Parts: sequence; structure tokens; C-alpha cells
Amino acid sequence: MAAQLALHIPESRIVTLSDEVRRLVEAGALKTGAPAHAQESGRITARHFADWSGRPLSASERRRVQAYFGAVLRRRIVRGTDAIAGDARRRLVTRTIERDLVEAGWDPSRARLQAHEATGVAGRA
Repeated sequence: MAAQLALHIPESRIVTLSDEVRRLVEAGALKTGAPAHAQESGRITARHFADWSGRPLSASERRRVQAYFGAVLRRRIVRGTDAIAGDARRRLVTRTIERDLVEAGWDPSRARLQAHEATGVAGRA
């Protein structure tokens, strides 16, 4: 019986600015619980990189778009005065504490509990 070797060749998917921004907005809305802020961050990001519209983005361009979007969304959440931004800010702080504790060697479940107790955020942030 002969074995056949198969090489996995990943599909080369073309990603445009609008594709990337749409993906970031969806993920940002889910992660932060602040869909309006994610949408506005997406509009700001698309405007900032408007010269890149309508063509495929390179991997480095996608990373730049992701970093820019993340910075805009964080800024909106940190500076926002509405209740949704406040809730998202508390979740962001909780996740940051949890991640810092895990990186310091804490057990993930213990770090999660400690972060939630420190911030008063109930459940999974």
C-alpha cells in the first residue's frame, strides 16, 4: 500500500480595506460590547486609509490597519462618557489585569477570579 504525501497549500485570499475594516468592526463590537464605538472606529479607520481602498492589502498593511483600528477603538472607550463606553472600559481593565496576572505566572482561572474581584466586573470580561 502506497502512502500519498499531501502538501497543504493555504488559499491566498485577497483582503481589501473594506474587508479588513468590516472584520475588525465585527470583532471589536463582540469583544468590547460597544458596537456603536466599533462602527465609528471602523469609519475613522477607513477614512484614514482611504488611499488603500479597492485593492488587495499586503500583510503589513493589514497589521497597520488592525493597529490603527485598535488604537482608535481603545481611545473611544477610554475617553467615552456614555454608559456603553464605561462598561467596555471596565471590561478592558479587567481583561488587562487578567492577562497581566497570567503573564506573571498565575493560573488562568485564579487570574480571572482576581481580576473580576479587583474591578467588580461579574462573569467573563
